[in-house]
Amino acid sequence: MNEIDIRLDCDRYTKYSNLINKGDEIICPECSKHKVNISETFRISINREKILRKEVELFFEKLELNNLNDCIEKHFDEITFQIDIHCESIIEKINVYRIDLIEKVKKKRNEIFSQLDIIKKSEMNSLNKNTFIDELNNTENLFDKLEIEENIKQKLTEKVRMEDEIIDQTKKYKFVQSEKNDIKDLIGILDGLFFNDLFINYLTMLTTIIITTTVTLQIIFS
Repeated sequence: MNEIDIRLDCDRYTKYSNLINKGDEIICPECSKHKVNISETFRISINREKILRKEVELFFEKLELNNLNDCIEKHFDEITFQIDIHCESIIEKINVYRIDLIEKVKKKRNEIFSQLDIIKKSEMNSLNKNTFIDELNNTENLFDKLEIEENIKQKLTEKVRMEDEIIDQTKKYKFVQSEKNDIKDLIGILDGLFFNDLFINYLTMLTTIIITTTVTLQIIFS
């Protein structure tokens, strides 16, 4: 953005960085013979078109760098990894509970990818930088270019907003590890997901039966 050439009233050009954040009005950085109203200078059509084009290009670059699939996969893979590591030290009687947690992670991951598929199938997903540049190159009228850029910028802004919402939604779900002896507290919970209390009660009862049986057998064979 800083390297954009901005046209001044004196018909000279200066870099965008020489004007931005300099206040409302400055002495011309090129000829020093007149004052430059920065906001009015940016509103000149040729300058506005350059700024808009660069903003749109920056949006494209952000979307190219923001690999949403990897971000979601990495987040849920990390949750799964934490669950597996913690469960390695737990005996087989609570393995059913671990599997249940993993299934809930997969279910939530699939729900979020379903939302992502909606974006992919929308018109916004067909936007790409090359098409944008080709369309501008094939458009001679400056005001038509501005209209194209404004339209693309609005769509890209909306796409970024939707993707950020999905990322924020993804990061709500975390594996919260606990060190308590209760089976639920021992393994942890998936924050943000609904758990079936009946299933937890069943696991607690099963654990009690196993522990009681083990103690009884130890007494018998001791």
